Amino acid sequence: MEFRFLIGILFFLIGILFKLGVVPFHFWIADVYQGSPLTITFFFATIPKTALVFLFLKVFNIFFLSFFYNLVLFLGLLSIIYGTIIALYEIKIMRLFAFASISHVGYILIGMTQISVGSISNIVFYLFMYMLLVLTFFCILLNFRVSKGHGVFYIFTLTDLCNI
Repeated sequence: MEFRFLIGILFFLIGILFKLGVVPFHFWIADVYQGSPLTITFFFATIPKTALVFLFLKVFNIFFLSFFYNLVLFLGLLSIIYGTIIALYEIKIMRLFAFASISHVGYILIGMTQISVGSISNIVFYLFMYMLLVLTFFCILLNFRVSKGHGVFYIFTLTDLCNI
């Protein structure tokens, strides 16, 4: 393939990875999740991610090259590690959810590197379960907002409660 074509495909994939919130391009996701209203954050967490994963699956299957495979595998591993470690120290619920979604996208990218019919069906099932998880999470948060009259924004540990 021609070099310019490969560079174009690489930039296209980087744009998709940016919108998915994969680790080198993840800096916007926590701020958007924290600053948006709850229903908008629910939309950001489900619909565009699902559509972009299917687009990325299609493009990745068509232009499957060895260095794209290594890049996607490395970025998936990096997303899992970074999202999990940063989520351990986060006390704001929406930012915690943002870093958890970075980890989830990493798991999806790892699944994309195993190109087979079984892996694609597993990715679709994982996306379905992810959407169900997000729906449940936001229903719980909306229930707290409606029943208590105010939202839940922070996670307190036992040592935080002892210091109050």
